[in-house]
Amino acid sequence: MLDLFEEALMKGKVIAGHACGFRDKEIAAYSLMGGASDHECTSAEEAVEKARLGLRISMREGSGANDVHELAKAITEHKVDSRRFLFCADIISPLKIKEEGHLDNNIRLAVSAGVHPLDAIQMATINAAEFFRIDHEMGSIHPGKYADLLIVNDLPSFVIDKVLVGGQLVVDGREFLPKLESSRYPKRSIIRSDSQRT
Repeated sequence: MLDLFEEALMKGKVIAGHACGFRDKEIAAYSLMGGASDHECTSAEEAVEKARLGLRISMREGSGANDVHELAKAITEHKVDSRRFLFCADIISPLKIKEEGHLDNNIRLAVSAGVHPLDAIQMATINAAEFFRIDHEMGSIHPGKYADLLIVNDLPSFVIDKVLVGGQLVVDGREFLPKLESSRYPKRSIIRSDSQRT
């Protein structure tokens, strides 16, 4: 594991993720080795401890774990700075994304748990971009940065009305505007026992 961490750090990569059940000295050791975040927190108290020991907390909401509502208490009740938090799904099914949403759903859940809407949006955007060291390219709206835009009519409900990708309107209301081409697959060759291909 140490070799993996060292290789990742030498390449300038961020070590994110798995500090499941780590407490006290284990968190310090994980951080000392280069671990920068954890997405395994299941209680507000665990998130508070890890955040206070320097880790970023990736609040997980996916198909296997639903922790945003509980972890929001670290911000709302324990007053940990929301800049220490971001969102992830860990594992999420396409059906769940279709029915509930993805990061937009995480924002709605955090807001419903008492996180200020602007803080929740920041957690989904600039916090994540800064953590993964890509904020020079994305995560906020500035000249020269990539920014797909969501337009909502109300921040707390965060229901998406329009989506712009690459400067083009792609969703208007519930309508997906671009025409997608059908996928084309190459014809497969069938190998026969006589070694002739068709």
